[in-house]
Amino acid sequence: MDLLPREPQQSLPWAAFRERYDFIDALHGCEQTFVYHQEGDVGVHTAMVCEAMRASESYQAAPESEQTLLFAAALLHDVAKPVCSQRGADGKVRTNGHSRVGALMARRILWEMDFPFAQREAVCGLIRAHQKPLFFLERPDTERLLIELADTTRLDHLAALAEADMLGRICDDQQELLERVALFRLAAEELGVLHAPWPFANDHSRFLYFRKPGRDPRYAAFDDTKSRVVLMSGLPGAGKDHWLRENLGELPVVSLDGIRDELDLAPTGPQGRVIQEARERARVYLRSGANFAWNATHLSRQVRDEVITLLADYNAHVELVYVEASAERLFEQNAQREEPVPVEVIERLLRRWEVPTRAEVHSLRVVINPY
Repeated sequence: MDLLPREPQQSLPWAAFRERYDFIDALHGCEQTFVYHQEGDVGVHTAMVCEAMRASESYQAAPESEQTLLFAAALLHDVAKPVCSQRGADGKVRTNGHSRVGALMARRILWEMDFPFAQREAVCGLIRAHQKPLFFLERPDTERLLIELADTTRLDHLAALAEADMLGRICDDQQELLERVALFRLAAEELGVLHAPWPFANDHSRFLYFRKPGRDPRYAAFDDTKSRVVLMSGLPGAGKDHWLRENLGELPVVSLDGIRDELDLAPTGPQGRVIQEARERARVYLRSGANFAWNATHLSRQVRDEVITLLADYNAHVELVYVEASAERLFEQNAQREEPVPVEVIERLLRRWEVPTRAEVHSLRVVINPY
């Protein structure tokens, strides 16, 4: 982000952004429905959003590190529109899913730029949720939505991005949209989650709240967990095995790599037998109340949720250790493994790479470049 001007009076070098980054240049020529975006294509809109963000009070009052992540969120908030864009029979252009896909794309882009982990994940959280302030009042459970969002995203930053998104367009209902964002900000402030997550009584209360709809966030749950399970997560070659050996060498391990070796199955083939065997071995530990580690990539939230549901059914305390290496280091470390994971497998995993959040588990530990 060295192209980002630090002085407010400096103009944004948009041509330089287009020249350096293919994903920015690709926004130009990506059409939008005229009634919502009379300003033009996605590239024109994104440049206007970036200028609106830089001019906002939220941005100008923020420290430099927060300015960087706010600008990155504005720059990348619609990065997935070219790949999600479809024209319907009515002639309108729709980009369903562009927030979720955009967060995945932004993670890969910023990881390859060596963007700091915490800032990168803040940006991805903002991109994934950037449409939420416009529609939160349509939800019957607005309190829950705000608490869910606030656990992983600064809601004052989210409101700033949504406001810049509205100001960076020309449409007939712009004022109404800005009022929605203002109501979102006010609701978050009144609930006490505009600048920080909801203060749950303990980790188990938070874990149960996010797993069971209808729970009162104010209720202090009794911790009735019976065992401790350490769930590993991270791309192949990140250093999960190394971290386990160095830090939890005494724990028995359910390892998908180990099971694959036993069954003589390749990581490129069907994994059903491997996953089923891992679940059966985990159940043995869970029934006995033994502590253990479960070592796999666990890169998508859907996959993690299936595993965590099994663990929660046995009242396990779930600690997730997420291990990450820089892009350069990861591919080097993978190549040095006794049996490297094929690059095409890593590429496939990168396309659905969702970094875990503490809302999923009792506790989350992030380990960057473990060796």
